[in-house]
Amino acid sequence: MVHRVITSLWDIIQYGMLLHKPKQKKSEGEMMYTLENRAYFSCTKEEKEKLIPVIGAIVELAMIVRTQGMLALEARIAQIPDYFMRAGLRLLTEGTDPELVNAILEVHMVASDKTGAPLLQQQIVKAGLLSIQAGEAPWYTKQILYAYLGEDFAGLADANGEGLSLDAEGGR
Repeated sequence: MVHRVITSLWDIIQYGMLLHKPKQKKSEGEMMYTLENRAYFSCTKEEKEKLIPVIGAIVELAMIVRTQGMLALEARIAQIPDYFMRAGLRLLTEGTDPELVNAILEVHMVASDKTGAPLLQQQIVKAGLLSIQAGEAPWYTKQILYAYLGEDFAGLADANGEGLSLDAEGGR
């Protein structure tokens, strides 16, 4: 076993990701939604339908950022029922570097040891928050997030405003 000296938060994050190799790309230590690990994200159509309000909430947040700026999210954080999304939003509003946001959320995902719909929800939230942080258009964010649900839900990505609510119960 190789012993490493951990000197910073970044070292802790990297070390944490290295401990959980089966769900990660070997080159970057990153949990990826790929064909190789799709079993970890596998869930039923009914479980995926329950994730639609989560996508709606993220798109609503993207629209707020687009019109009012990132700091407008601070007032919304307390309204978010899902801890993972709240933690990510705090990182965004604090201006945390995108790579560090990704790494911290990855550690949360790995540490939670979730599979199926709960893990897919975390992946959707992570992708949505990173899209918001990158300044991508809300419609683009919506397209990205619905892609995680598969072909059965592709038409919903083109719907205008359906399912948008910060009060959605997606995060448990």
